[in-house]
Amino acid sequence: MRNGELQEYKSVKNPIGNYAFFRDFSSVEIDVQTGDWIYMFSDGYADQFGGEENRKLNYKRFRALMTEMSLLNSEQQMIRLGKFLDEWRGDTPQLDDVMVAGYRVR
Repeated sequence: MRNGELQEYKSVKNPIGNYAFFRDFSSVEIDVQTGDWIYMFSDGYADQFGGEENRKLNYKRFRALMTEMSLLNSEQQMIRLGKFLDEWRGDTPQLDDVMVAGYRVR
């Protein structure tokens, strides 16, 4: 995230565990600048069901949330992510692992 603009880099979608298929990992070099936010996340956040119609949060909503919260400091981001997911889920149980990690380039 740079100056409120999302720059997305696709990952290799390898499962965790013992599966019948495995794709080779790839390396990507990215140009980072002071002030950039780097985020890594599992699919659990975007795949969570909830909302008024009990649908998946989806990556469109997740990207919008990430863009909005990138203007906050790290502690505020952590609170915003947790509160948003709790409100989205409502009474729906958490279905998968949820991991979002971020750091700011200084």
